[in-house]
Amino acid sequence: MQNALSLAVFQKRITEDQSSQAWQDAQNDLDNGRLIPCTLNWQTAFRLARDLAKTETPKTGARSLDVLHVASALLIGASDFLTFDNRQRSLATSAGLNLR
Repeated sequence: MQNALSLAVFQKRITEDQSSQAWQDAQNDLDNGRLIPCTLNWQTAFRLARDLAKTETPKTGARSLDVLHVASALLIGASDFLTFDNRQRSLATSAGLNLR
């Protein structure tokens, strides 16, 4: 999440202040139980990412970390997905995730 916020600042999509506020909001959500840390089975995540890369990357142009991020969301049973990235957005949609 930190890299996504930093990249959004670099791309001038948000300001430094907005980035700091978003990070603080996420920390508050963790502290208050609205965001819950989870553990991934990385072997399964990489297998799912490989499958997504084979079927979806030729259509979406997704990059490696995009594919791993979406695979991880699927693996934990997420239904919603948040991203600033158009390719990742395409991949998440193709994988059946709801965009936020």
